[in-house]
Parts: sequence; C-alpha cells; structure tokens
Amino acid sequence: MKRLLFAILLAAAVLLPASALAQDASNQSASSTPDRARTVAAFVSADGSSFLDTHQVHWLVANPASLSGYQNQRVKVKFQLLSGQNRAQILSVKPIPVYSRTSANPSDSAFRR
Repeated sequence: MKRLLFAILLAAAVLLPASALAQDASNQSASSTPDRARTVAAFVSADGSSFLDTHQVHWLVANPASLSGYQNQRVKVKFQLLSGQNRAQILSVKPIPVYSRTSANPSDSAFRR
C-alpha cells in the first residue's frame, strides 16, 4: 500500500511541472500571432483619420476611407492593430443610435380622468 501511494505521488510530482511547461509554450506561441480584432465604442474625429474610444485613447486609422460619412459621430468600431505602424486597421463600423429622452406631460390626455 505504501509503495502504491509513493508511486502515485512520484508520478504527480513528475507530470505537474511538465504540464505547466507545456502551457507556457502554448502561451508564447499565441503571443507571436497578430493581435485579435477589438471592438470599442468611439467618437470619430472631424477629419475621419482618427477616433477616440471610451477610455480616452486616441487611435490613428490606417484606412480613413472606412470612416468617411461618420465624422463627429459616435460609432462602434471593430479594428485590428497594425504592429509595425502603431495604427488601427478598421474592419467594420456601425453607428450607435442616438436616443432622445422623453418626459411625461401632466396636461396630456393620458393623465386626465
């Protein structure tokens, strides 16, 4: 019984560090791949060559034609970072709808009895 317990503990001591090294190797290979696409809510600049996200980070755009028509508007931008140029490559742009606040008017017929 003691030998069996010793064998199990020895096997666990050998296999656990090996699995940790395998996980580290997979993380290193994932970091060498290009950045994944990010989606943020942003405000497009007046000239359409950059945008400002909700964390007040200013991003320069590699393809400003994709933001044409959205100048000075709030949009949802899906982009990918270009590693060598430190710019954002726009993948898609969707306008964020602007909602107006409505308030109740006590003189409306809905409030009369």
